[in-house]
Amino acid sequence: MNLSDIIIRSIEKTDVNNRHDFFLELAHTTTGVINTPQEIGVIPYDTKEQIDYFLQKKFLWLVATYQEKIIGEIDIIPYQAVKTKHVAKLTIGILPNFQSLGLGSKLMENALKWAKANRLERIELFVFASNEKAINLYKKFGFIIEGERKNFIKLANNAYENDLLLAKYL
Repeated sequence: MNLSDIIIRSIEKTDVNNRHDFFLELAHTTTGVINTPQEIGVIPYDTKEQIDYFLQKKFLWLVATYQEKIIGEIDIIPYQAVKTKHVAKLTIGILPNFQSLGLGSKLMENALKWAKANRLERIELFVFASNEKAINLYKKFGFIIEGERKNFIKLANNAYENDLLLAKYL
């Protein structure tokens, strides 16, 4: 399997169950996700609401599929206040078996192209400080570390994880 076998496209209303399953699997398999599987739940209602909201607002939400299964995603949510409409928050997630194939770069390229076309000036994201693979991807695309939230994430074993704020100016 290689990158040419993966399809990147906009999310659709019919993706509700597939996207819910993806997010649940991502929460089970990685430590870089803020939500626990219990918070995601077994009913995809919240996913339907999220998809409807993104489609109504015309925000960016791309999914990467392999054999019709969602295996990665990226989204950009512009801030809505007048004074911060030039800023948006980016999130990205890729299932571990599909990492290190160049998919993160492909998703990021598409997202940044969309951000520029929509006249955004600043893209920001948050990442666990221990997620070196993700941090390297962000730095490759010109994101810089602007801040660190100490002990922001409390893990299941009662240990703490710092969270980094990275930003890119377009």
